[in-house]
Amino acid sequence: MPVSLTLVTADRVELLADRLIGDLGDRPLSVFERDVIVVQSQGTARWLRNTLATRTGCAASIEFPFPASFCRDLARALGHDGEGVDPAFTREAMTWRILELLGCGLAMEPAYAPLRRFVENADMRKQAGLAVRIASRFDDYQMYRAGMLLAWEAGLVPDGAHARWQADLWRRLCGDGAPLHLARWFTQAIERIEGAAAAPAGLPPRIAVFGVSTLPPLFVRLL
Repeated sequence: MPVSLTLVTADRVELLADRLIGDLGDRPLSVFERDVIVVQSQGTARWLRNTLATRTGCAASIEFPFPASFCRDLARALGHDGEGVDPAFTREAMTWRILELLGCGLAMEPAYAPLRRFVENADMRKQAGLAVRIASRFDDYQMYRAGMLLAWEAGLVPDGAHARWQADLWRRLCGDGAPLHLARWFTQAIERIEGAAAAPAGLPPRIAVFGVSTLPPLFVRLL
């Protein structure tokens, strides 16, 4: 499948905006299509929308997703029968699931020794805070360490006390099946797109990534 990927760098965000405005104007989409501009903060999205509106007179039919939400939306668009990433593996859902597991005495098991002292002396508020931190870490792993999560699911026992309880907890969240969390979808979607002779249905007409200093390797490969 032929692709075109252009990398643009600059030491001022205004210069990047100039280039983006020029590119959008040179190749306008139809009125029935939406531009997708991936950003990493709400502040960048607001600034860029205002800049586009001021410079061009209109900033309509543009989406400004974050990288993770862009990938989840793309997973839903490319999925069979509208199936997307399993909602049980969003950060919020994992927080509640992890909190429930911690409340069932999970920290008393041998692999969870590094957590035991904290959980034993923690009230519900502290346990909830711990669940939030773990869920946030797993959410980051889905995008930045997808291969590691899939290896854990396959039974790999990592080195290090903290890595071992994280691997065990991740396997408990996954259960006995192979849920379509973001890490698995990333891998499957990349393989599908790379092997396609033509663009699969559901891909946006074009994508811009604006004003980011770093991206996960899998996200770059997906682009």
